[in-house]
Amino acid sequence: MNVIPKTKCLVVKKLDGNLIAIIDQYSYILEEFEYHKTDSILEPTSKKEKKVYRPPLSPPFKKASYDNYLKNYRPKLQNNYAYVS
Repeated sequence: MNVIPKTKCLVVKKLDGNLIAIIDQYSYILEEFEYHKTDSILEPTSKKEKKVYRPPLSPPFKKASYDNYLKNYRPKLQNNYAYVS
């Protein structure tokens, strides 16, 4: 008989230490697993970092606006000092 997850049951501990689950007039002997899963659904997993896409400066649609910025808004450089002509 298959048991549906989250079914309510009665767990009884016998005098010898064994556990029994009672579901719909059927009794099941509960056994302890000897191994442990390393990835549990109850423990939070490590979050992966999202990679942010940044387009390179080389596309042609950016070159014109960058050239306009250099021409009009950025002062000209001479001898490592900025001045506006």
